[in-house]
Amino acid sequence: KTDIRNNVGLRIKELRRKGGITQEKFALMTGINRSYLADIEQGNRNFGFDTLDKIVKGFGISLSEFFDGCEILRRCLQQRTTREHKRKRTE
Repeated sequence: KTDIRNNVGLRIKELRRKGGITQEKFALMTGINRSYLADIEQGNRNFGFDTLDKIVKGFGISLSEFFDGCEILRRCLQQRTTREHKRKRTE
């Protein structure tokens, strides 16, 4: 598992629970298989932008709203970017 996958999964679960939506209902709303959705929430799946788009649209929010509410994820992405820049400078 990666920090990014874990944090995205936690954000999805947070939004789903805030809305009082079960995994089953959200799966139907988004067209994503329920067990696949559960794996995403647990950080056990890599998934693409198409799936993320379905999830975000299911919540009725924009991508920026999805990520704005996820401070941990933003910090994780920032740390990853910083590590990549440092690695490129040493190459």
